Amino acid sequence: MPWKSDEKNRHNPRNGLCLSATFDRAFDRGLMRVDQNGRAVFSAKLLKSESAETREFFQPYHERTLLDARRFDPDPAFLKWHYDHYLEGI
Repeated sequence: MPWKSDEKNRHNPRNGLCLSATFDRAFDRGLMRVDQNGRAVFSAKLLKSESAETREFFQPYHERTLLDARRFDPDPAFLKWHYDHYLEGI
């Protein structure tokens, strides 16, 4: 859930993903989502970018399953909300 709009879950350890800065930014901007099977799904904006570097960076991770967290897996309801509401070219 977006930190700025969900004060109740700001400090909920299940309301977050451990991602690199690049993937975190893509996730926050709706260019990356996580499907119900835990796979990373990237937008066409990234996968079909005019930039070969962008395409080559993201393509190997498209539809790859994220690793389980050591302590707090993300809440599936929060991931579904993000999946349903952040649709930047996916």
